[in-house]
Amino acid sequence: MKKQFLSFLLLSASAAMTAQTAVSIQQIQDVSPQNLAACVDSSSYKGQMVSVKGTVVMPFGLAVNGSGATQLRNIWIQNGTGGFSGLDVFDSNSADIDNLVAGDSVEIIGSVTEFGPTGGPQVETELSSITTINILGTNRPVNFNTINIGDLNDATQVNLLPTGEQWEGSFVELQNVTVTAVVPFANGTRVSFNVVDANGNMINVSDRFKAQKLPAAGGNFVPPTVGTQYASLKGILMHSPNGCLNFNGRGYELHPFDFSHYGFGTVVPPQISAITANPLVPTSSQTVTISANITDPNAGGSVVSATLYYAVGVSNTTYTSVPMTASGNTWSATVPAQADNSFVKYYICATDNDTLTACQTNVPNNANPFAYVVKDNGLNIYDVQYTPFTDGNSIFKDKTVTLTGIVTASAEPGNLGYVFMQQEGGLLGWAGIMCIGNPQLASLKIGDKVTATGDIKESFGYTRLENITSLTVNGSGSINPLNLDPTVFSTYDFATNEAYEGMLVRITKQGASGPLYVVDNNPDAPGNFAEYRIGEDALAPADGCRIIAGRQTSSAYSSLNVSYVNDVQWVPNAGVAQTVVQYNDCVSSVTGIIYYSFSNVKMMPRNNDDFVNYWVACVNSIESGLISQVEVKAFPSPASETLKVSYKFPQNWAATAQLFDVNGRVVATQSFDGAKGELSFDLNPISSGVYFLQIVSDNTQVYSGKVNVVK
Repeated sequence: MKKQFLSFLLLSASAAMTAQTAVSIQQIQDVSPQNLAACVDSSSYKGQMVSVKGTVVMPFGLAVNGSGATQLRNIWIQNGTGGFSGLDVFDSNSADIDNLVAGDSVEIIGSVTEFGPTGGPQVETELSSITTINILGTNRPVNFNTINIGDLNDATQVNLLPTGEQWEGSFVELQNVTVTAVVPFANGTRVSFNVVDANGNMINVSDRFKAQKLPAAGGNFVPPTVGTQYASLKGILMHSPNGCLNFNGRGYELHPFDFSHYGFGTVVPPQISAITANPLVPTSSQTVTISANITDPNAGGSVVSATLYYAVGVSNTTYTSVPMTASGNTWSATVPAQADNSFVKYYICATDNDTLTACQTNVPNNANPFAYVVKDNGLNIYDVQYTPFTDGNSIFKDKTVTLTGIVTASAEPGNLGYVFMQQEGGLLGWAGIMCIGNPQLASLKIGDKVTATGDIKESFGYTRLENITSLTVNGSGSINPLNLDPTVFSTYDFATNEAYEGMLVRITKQGASGPLYVVDNNPDAPGNFAEYRIGEDALAPADGCRIIAGRQTSSAYSSLNVSYVNDVQWVPNAGVAQTVVQYNDCVSSVTGIIYYSFSNVKMMPRNNDDFVNYWVACVNSIESGLISQVEVKAFPSPASETLKVSYKFPQNWAATAQLFDVNGRVVATQSFDGAKGELSFDLNPISSGVYFLQIVSDNTQVYSGKVNVVK
């Protein structure tokens, strides 16, 4: 009844449909071989309103957000099989999409759009802004395409556009693949896994839909073990740009949307889970019991043996084997007592009655082992942050610990707005950590000596102390920032800068005099995430430390008490002046907390005191002391027809004054000589808006300010 009613309502739109461009899914998705070879995968219908027909293959109600809490308004439709036959449909407003089920034949009017990762290329074609959904029939067959990973990605997950793009948005099947890595993320509440074909070509199987949601996200998915073989894996193919599209994504990805899409092969090794070490932090006199839940998923199968492998020492790769004993599905073995400060690595392997073996973690295939440290005097921040493993994750991830440190950034008025603490003792790395999850944190002040108990969590590669249950202030202390060259933070590199995560650092020119420069006022253009880069060489825009200020979101923790922002949209707190940084501004040093997000390492200054000698100018042949004596006044404010600029310099200078629009284009120029005077800009050719006045002498910016023009 509901579909007849819906169809009746939508027939009234048939006249409107004739005014649209009627196209097939294949026409929307098809990209020429020449464009694909040139790394261009945009639809030729992008931005157009079209009417398109297809069969619903993945119905409404299965697409959810990362946490599984919010239902996304997407379905996928397909027109037969073969290349370029599938399409994502997103309907943000109408309830019509709610009624669609697999097998419905539909005609949809909407706009062809494209989307992609934040700051990355827009690579996924989608039909959105839906105006009409008309059901043409029901119970049509839902078909899939059997394809090869080697047509999608290579062994490093670089996407192969010429052969892979045709399957974007399609319902596909992969056959005879093997799991090589299981990848938990989002603090263990989500999981994806990598599979390879016989030639080693790799694809990630991820969790866009309910089928792969863990219990922590309201689902029932049980992740596979490394070595598991699937005779068949089905799902919707999506595009995470990688390789020639100049973005570090994961290539084409498969997203199953039904439990039946995980078709186990004949090879299903034991499943190893719930691995624990007791005690978590042993002393040098304590042995450690390692336990795990080990089961055989095969019908009638059984686990016949399990072995614990351990090695003492960060660089030691010679593991000692210890047979594990079983009590039901719980298998255990003991590591002997080790010396104080020992770093102990371990992993577990299990074999079933079919002689199939699985290891967790898969150290024989170069995965990172589990680890713990021996501490006679208790755990400290260094022990939690230090890791020799290049994924950067703490060996205490998801464990409850107690740590003591000095507050280096606080939520008190005028500071960063977030709490960080650092271990005393002048450590050169691995000594700082972010603290969240307790109302008492708001009362902490810089210099407080704090002991906190909470859970170690990884937030997209950033280690934090969360869910703090106990917090006490037991004294005070001070932390001196670590002086480093800005080029240490040009790009994220584990060996170069992972150790500084969460630490108080001062970037300054090392071993030489002179200022640092704003070398790029927006390294994310055309996007903008409130970041700019400060480095030693004004002509090297990619070398230097990113600074983030004025933006606070669930993933951006920068201060609102810093004047120096990269755009007028980032507004500081009341009472804090706004200075929009420009290329070639300069500063003696900047201090802040080192942070990592979205593949970039960056600094969060706490307030303006963290900037030493910021000049809205570049110091070349003109000394900074002279620049500080420059007096410039632009009036009236706002200006309408004429902008007057009075100036007073410490000596006679030949200078040029220019007005720039918000896109950096010069809209007016005036030249002048002398130590003082006044000049005028004719604003009649200029439209209303925000402009920037810059005065340059001897290739040096001696003044920069904002001008409001109102007509």
